[in-house]
Amino acid sequence: MVVESAIWFNLVSNPVHRLAWQIKQREIVNHNQMTNHNHDHVLTQTVGDLLQKERQLKQMSLEKLAEVTHIKLEHLENLEANRFGMLPAAVFVRGYIKLYGQILRFDYQPLLGVLRRDFKEGAKGQLISRQFSRPIIRSGWQITSRLVTGAGMASFVLVIVGYVLFRWYQILQPPHVDILFPAENQVVSAQVMVEGQTQSDVIVTINETPVNLQATGYFTGQVTYVTEGLALIKIEAKDARGKTTTLERPVYVKF
Repeated sequence: MVVESAIWFNLVSNPVHRLAWQIKQREIVNHNQMTNHNHDHVLTQTVGDLLQKERQLKQMSLEKLAEVTHIKLEHLENLEANRFGMLPAAVFVRGYIKLYGQILRFDYQPLLGVLRRDFKEGAKGQLISRQFSRPIIRSGWQITSRLVTGAGMASFVLVIVGYVLFRWYQILQPPHVDILFPAENQVVSAQVMVEGQTQSDVIVTINETPVNLQATGYFTGQVTYVTEGLALIKIEAKDARGKTTTLERPVYVKF
């Protein structure tokens, strides 16, 4: 306490020391403000911002990255500019991000998390910004006995209808298909042996070419590519009722 009092007395009585102390305090405040600003800036960065930052840190041009990854230059430009509406389906966008991480050697998983935070996948596989799909919250509901009774009856009807629809769906649902090989975004050679499992009473095609189906439902088929880069393997299973299941598996072809 005596030492602190002596220091404070020295600051008050000595103008030079007092000025130096004021300058130091101002520097501390400015540093804290800058730190908070940088933290907020990181929280608001987009997928495109982060990809561009990683690429520039590795001092690689977009042209060179397009050459190495075999991704069109315009796709890379749209990706870093966050123009997701001008990009292919979401499965390809995730593949682009993974290639960024593999080529530039950084952890791409957080970027996929940012992508899931900002976008959702539409019915046709395209990315849709979440800020345009938020539900409208209505307020001002008044709970009455009539409302409670009506809600109870509606719930009962919904349960019955839901059960009937669920049973009907089970009867009419398309065949189930599992792709055993290759894995999603796996690096493959020019000739790929696709393996999968489905029901035994369906017709299976791989890239519109029929393949043999064993009694257990196991199937294989070979796909050949003549160019490198991202490719899409399309597997389709159709049963006797005409119900069809279509799966798409992106791979990276490298000779």
